[in-house]
Amino acid sequence: MDTGVGLGSGSGSLRAGDLLGSLDYVLVWGVVYQLGFCWRDGLLGGRPWAGGALAIGGGAAFAALVGPGPFPVSLILVTGQDPSNTDPPSAAMLAWSVGQVGLALLAAPVVRRWLERERVWRGVGRLGGLSMTLYLWHMLPVLIVAAAFYLPGLVPRPAFGSGAWWAWRVPWLLILGVVLAGVVRALVPLERRLASLGARLRPDARLRPGLRVWAGLTAAVPSLAYFAGHGFAPGGRLPLPAILGLAAGTALALAPARRRGPGAAQGPDTARGAAGGRDHSRAEPGGGAAVPTTGAPGP
Repeated sequence: MDTGVGLGSGSGSLRAGDLLGSLDYVLVWGVVYQLGFCWRDGLLGGRPWAGGALAIGGGAAFAALVGPGPFPVSLILVTGQDPSNTDPPSAAMLAWSVGQVGLALLAAPVVRRWLERERVWRGVGRLGGLSMTLYLWHMLPVLIVAAAFYLPGLVPRPAFGSGAWWAWRVPWLLILGVVLAGVVRALVPLERRLASLGARLRPDARLRPGLRVWAGLTAAVPSLAYFAGHGFAPGGRLPLPAILGLAAGTALALAPARRRGPGAAQGPDTARGAAGGRDHSRAEPGGGAAVPTTGAPGP
């Protein structure tokens, strides 16, 4: 049995600490998730003290946890760093996240006034349309630049944290920014074509998911869980069963379903028209849900 509190033996043992640590993924990110709902529902924005309390409390807790506390200051996964703040999420990560929410609450009124300018809002809108692209591919420039400059030894490698290391951060970030801009520019047309293809293959929302969709989820979810826990090439080998499971599950979930019945080709609006009815729903201001109205015309 392992030296720690173990639930098994050998390399496949599961320690109680590992199981408890797995709960942190729900506890830490669940708190941040709920803070977002509280903000959206007006439970935080209407209280002037909320932003300051969260920012000061989260910042003070983070300083205590990474100063005299056991956690490192880096909030990203660093090889060989133990304990880690991300695997699983730590109390320091929670404190940092709460502090960030507080700062966002404090900055929100100023940012809203700034966004009322039409030119600023247009720029934010364009950048927002690229947010998912930036999120998914922001590490690709790191791999490209590292392979192009560091592997051949074209640039120096000063000691971590030294003055030279900090000086190299400026050109490093500039080069990464240029490469990222090129990657995004190249990927946007491809993503648009894929989105168009996805719109054509997307299952009809009016159809109830049948055996085909559930079979696809059954095949794809375990494969995704395997990739999340072991990576895409554990031990330098591609996990063929997981790859095939993900491919088969995706194909099953995206396969177009056949409509049945004489009115299957009709959409909801067409069906209403055939029945002699009209859709008198209207949207609430602010993007709320549609509210049914009567057929009588308004004043």
